Amino acid sequence: MKKIETLCQMLEEKTEYFREYEDATEKLLSVDVEEMENQMNRRQKLIVKIDYLDARLREAAQSLGEMGDDAWRAVRLEKGKSEIPQELWPVFEKAQEACAVANRIRRKEPLVVDRIEEELEGLSKKIRETNRSVSAKAARFASAFSVGLGSGPERSKRI
Repeated sequence: MKKIETLCQMLEEKTEYFREYEDATEKLLSVDVEEMENQMNRRQKLIVKIDYLDARLREAAQSLGEMGDDAWRAVRLEKGKSEIPQELWPVFEKAQEACAVANRIRRKEPLVVDRIEEELEGLSKKIRETNRSVSAKAARFASAFSVGLGSGPERSKRI
């Protein structure tokens, strides 16, 4: 049936988006901090594509009429393979492929969070060190400046 083939193709597309997302996730674990923003943006764009594709998948599944609910359950892996009509088994199998990639991503997400937290802590430390250094220099400058000018009547005599 053509509509079932369409569902399978859409699930293949979803799997490919997940693979690209997985690649961006992997890169987040190893790229320089300057490149991290690009990978985060890449992931965000893929999320938008996946969400849009999910909406299209739901519509395509519902277009199967009486099999629509079963098709959507197959897409979402909400039922076992043996619980859906045999015609939908290819849909179920394609959904499993997408789910396998999504599960790999899910396992890597805590590593990404750890990496981001490490980078943030490193940047915070650098900022604190810089502020201490700048504050110390500013205080020395201000102190030297005020001593050099003097205050009170002596200052007005010099001016």
